[in-house]
Amino acid sequence: SQYDSLDEITVILKSYEDFNLQQYKPSTVHRRIARRMSLIGAETYQTYLQKLRDDRVERKQLTKDLLINVTDFFRDREAFDIISSKVLPNIFNDIERGEDVRVWVPGCASGEEAYTLGILLLEARYKARKENDIKIFATDIDVSAIKKARMGIYPQSIAGEVPKEYLEKYFTVRKNHDGYQIANHIRDLISFASHNISSDPPFSNMHLISCRNLLIYLRREVQEKVMSSFYFALRPDSF
Repeated sequence: SQYDSLDEITVILKSYEDFNLQQYKPSTVHRRIARRMSLIGAETYQTYLQKLRDDRVERKQLTKDLLINVTDFFRDREAFDIISSKVLPNIFNDIERGEDVRVWVPGCASGEEAYTLGILLLEARYKARKENDIKIFATDIDVSAIKKARMGIYPQSIAGEVPKEYLEKYFTVRKNHDGYQIANHIRDLISFASHNISSDPPFSNMHLISCRNLLIYLRREVQEKVMSSFYFALRPDSF
């Protein structure tokens, strides 16, 4: 079919955007390309290829669409319930005095997951009556997502995701009432950084790695590489 070969698009994105399309599953890539083609009204694959060669804006847009930045606060609630009821008490229970709690959130997108974990870590530390410092490393390949995450500004709709008590305790309403900003003492726990999970060296000595809705987009051999870097990054007895 017209999409059988992604080679040309791979070359275009590699040479112009330094973006490696080969990490992603072809099915994911095809869906994103089809979406871009319909949005700009490109009738054929060849027309779209030409558009990519000629148009810097479209190259940027396709790259952005391939960096799938979808995340929410407390996404898939049960997972966070288990983290707060089982995982975090376990970590705080075993931690030595003066030792940092270290958490890595790869593929953090616009920051919601990292901030959710920040909130739960503060709550768990308080319950455990501990004073250990908390360090969260939140990384993403997409620099613009990282910028957004650092700002910690979110629309009013998050009131549907964040429990009311946390919203009052950990967010402030923005002056013009167009949304919420995460509190500074949560932002201070998190280092946001641009990082390519499949090629940059992993972090180390982690108590918890939270990597969600990222591996599904990667090819099998890239998944395996990423998983082995996670094992490298984790401490013994970690999550």
